[in-house]
Amino acid sequence: MVPRDLVDAARDLGASRLMIWREVELPLAMPGILIGMLLTFVLAIGATAEAKILGGQSVIVISHDIEIAFTYSQNWPLGSALAVIVTVFIAALTLAALARLDLDRILGRR
Repeated sequence: MVPRDLVDAARDLGASRLMIWREVELPLAMPGILIGMLLTFVLAIGATAEAKILGGQSVIVISHDIEIAFTYSQNWPLGSALAVIVTVFIAALTLAALARLDLDRILGRR
């Protein structure tokens, strides 16, 4: 939701695409990026805690496998691979959902 006027002004002043992204768009998007990271962290920690509280050892979820790979078994490649798989899967689901939804209509914008 960066105003086009700012991007156009930066382009008129001779900024390259990389400079526009780094100096204009990224600082304006940083609060949203940080909030997204915080929400993701809170949900990931919650998923781990919920699985341990509700299921004990009888229910093994992917977040528990990732935790075990990083902490107890010290298998960083496996933990990283599992984390990337979960991230790609969630990103694909999110993009598929966003492709089907009209957020402007839902939020009441024109």
